[in-house]
Amino acid sequence: MACHVSKPWGEMQSYDFIVGRPHGFASVQVKSTTTELGTGYACVVRGGHKPYAGGSFDFLAAYVVFEDVWYIIPAEKIQGKGCVALYPKSKKSKYEKYREAWKLLREAPEFTGDIQACAEEFPVRDFLPLFQRFPQTIPVLHSLCTTGHEFSLADVL
Repeated sequence: MACHVSKPWGEMQSYDFIVGRPHGFASVQVKSTTTELGTGYACVVRGGHKPYAGGSFDFLAAYVVFEDVWYIIPAEKIQGKGCVALYPKSKKSKYEKYREAWKLLREAPEFTGDIQACAEEFPVRDFLPLFQRFPQTIPVLHSLCTTGHEFSLADVL
């Protein structure tokens, strides 16, 4: 089963992406490293100058650049740490079981909370100049709105 990936709006979240399927989503913080540490690599896991607070994200996706290896590590395994040591050449390393563990993202638990959203309403008259200049946008906008997809004006112009 494929995972769907979404990027949060803006840059102020403590995670980089949301990964999941309907009713099951996980927030993912993405980091990469080229910093060698003995026979492994040090991957910094901080927001600013301090470790992320608990609950900031669900998984760390850590990429070891020189080894072309990903680690998908549950947040609770690294909570409070400012750095994790990754040893791709060792089968006995602490995080080895999380190497290329993409299945963890596909197994995100069912969502049981509430989703709240808001949207600004714009009078149709505000869009009349756009519709008059680009009449081909009307069916495209209608299709995007009725399917629930997010879009920008660049998608329809």
